[in-house]
Amino acid sequence: MHGKGLWIMATCSYIQRKVSSLDYAINLAEWLPAGDTLSVVTYNVPSGITKVSDSFTATVITMWLSLSAATVGQSYTITATYMTAMGRIDEHNIIITVI
Repeated sequence: MHGKGLWIMATCSYIQRKVSSLDYAINLAEWLPAGDTLSVVTYNVPSGITKVSDSFTATVITMWLSLSAATVGQSYTITATYMTAMGRIDEHNIIITVI
């Protein structure tokens, strides 16, 4: 825990069309304590979702995801697990429901 509250896993949910191919950004600036930065990010992307590319800066994780192989009506959970330079480890889920 640091001065900004509990260090917890977060989840964002989206409803997207099957034709979507978009960037999804996770901004951790308000959660990271001063001086700490992202150092490693790994991804768990389920079958049906294509991770076209990914990147991260000191405080922002970005994934470009394509839903063209997804099944309409299904929800998918994409997980980004990250470690900071000071050794904090957490994960953030993005849930996408395809319409």
